[in-house]
Amino acid sequence: MKVNIYCDYPSEVWHEEFIFSEGGCVVVTSQEATKTENLKAELVIIGGGGAGLAAALAAAENGCKSIIVLEKAGSAAGSTAMAHDIFGAESPVQKRTGVDAPKDDLFKVAMEWAHWTRINPRLVRAFIDKSGDTIGWLEKKGLSFELIQFYPNQVPLVRHSVMGHGNQLMKVLRKNCEDLGIKILTRTPAKKILRGEKGNVTGVVAATKDGELTVTARSVIVATGGYGNNKECLRNIVRTTTILLHTTDHPATQETG
Repeated sequence: MKVNIYCDYPSEVWHEEFIFSEGGCVVVTSQEATKTENLKAELVIIGGGGAGLAAALAAAENGCKSIIVLEKAGSAAGSTAMAHDIFGAESPVQKRTGVDAPKDDLFKVAMEWAHWTRINPRLVRAFIDKSGDTIGWLEKKGLSFELIQFYPNQVPLVRHSVMGHGNQLMKVLRKNCEDLGIKILTRTPAKKILRGEKGNVTGVVAATKDGELTVTARSVIVATGGYGNNKECLRNIVRTTTILLHTTDHPATQETG
């Protein structure tokens, strides 16, 4: 087991356990794959941030018995550890405080903001429709939220500030994963998704400090985050030769998925 420290202070050595975060410092533990070996699991999740650990917990709650999470950084945190709040529509928090935040109205607002172009309405619809349930799910895990404004007189209030911020959210997700026996391997970046003769997914090859690790699995979820710290990718998307963009993303967000 390796101890990892999360703190508020800037650091260039994120791979040596330090990550930007709001809400103070906490000490957590993670397991590093230290040798070349072969493992088996029902499900492998690539990426141990908020999306990856939430997917692991949801899978375990729905009957998946063997889950391995592969995280390339020093511990499971990702950009979620630096987050402040979560969007929610028709959440338990809003209902308790009398805030009316209809999913249909918010879907229209989101689509109009994007001018109904270059955006998948089904994904937007799914995100909004599930957002309130997600808040309730996280509350059951032990998290607390308060509604905050993004701008003065904002209506409706949709920003759910996590008490303890993203740092606490990740701490709770990790603890729940630990309680359910989900194995999280840090400093173990995935390198290749394996496929069988018929094209079906059969596992993942990952790197360790001693070589390679092969995990045989029936299913793989890719939750590797965004590309906020990949300047080349940003240049291709933004179509400019100069990137003067400050990002609050985790340094590991390199669009490796």
